[in-house]
Amino acid sequence: MITRKSRSGRMCAEMVSTRQDQKIPVSGPLIQAKAEQFASDVGKNYVKASHGWLDGFKSRNQIVFKSVCGESGEFDVQAANE
Repeated sequence: MITRKSRSGRMCAEMVSTRQDQKIPVSGPLIQAKAEQFASDVGKNYVKASHGWLDGFKSRNQIVFKSVCGESGEFDVQAANE
């Protein structure tokens, strides 16, 4: 389980913030995959970022997914895939 104060949780929150600042779309599955990747990078290969974890992460970090209407902001597609 990834907790609020975990290193991978902080790294994930920073990644979301950076992508939002760059107007790069962020999705739930992307956040979950990155959280598991960050946990694995610090040696916690047993971590599973479940839907419940995602709900808690969004709540703790005040993240709300919204649909964007109208003109979209420009962003680097290659950067979004990293």
